[in-house]
Amino acid sequence: MTISPLTNSLQVPARTGTVSGGRPGDGTYSTSSSRSGDTTTKDVTKTFASGRTVNDIIDITHNPDGSISRSSTNALGNGKTTQRDTTLSASQNGTRTITGTTTNAAGDTDEISGTRATGAQGRDTSLTFTNAAGQTATSNDASSTTGSVTISDITGTSFRGRQIAEDITKTQLS
Repeated sequence: MTISPLTNSLQVPARTGTVSGGRPGDGTYSTSSSRSGDTTTKDVTKTFASGRTVNDIIDITHNPDGSISRSSTNALGNGKTTQRDTTLSASQNGTRTITGTTTNAAGDTDEISGTRATGAQGRDTSLTFTNAAGQTATSNDASSTTGSVTISDITGTSFRGRQIAEDITKTQLS
């Protein structure tokens, strides 16, 4: 870890690991982070066994009122990009309210609303996405971490009513 006192910036060593059990398949990931002032930027690259690569650039800003602003650009490896902007309210007893939008490569924008509860056993995030046609999709992510292993149990429904159920294991190696 390198801290620059003149710019209040921080460079965090890269982390690598494996991902298994998700819809895209098994793979590896690498994450690098840097901080300047109240904003942390994360660069996450995931490479799957199929050869598909996904890159996320995430800016996280801790606001003076205790809320967190998060902006992420997701390059899907097929020339398409998704942009997501969310705000998490100040924590109330470990629970935050989430609001925001996500815009896909075609320019379609969905509204996001939900909650995130964090406790000793992990983190539970429940989101509802509403598209321009008024259709809804849901995502519920119950995650827990033990040592360097994070297990996420993700359930929900797509805009077309398809049931979503994924169990993802992420193991940090460095």
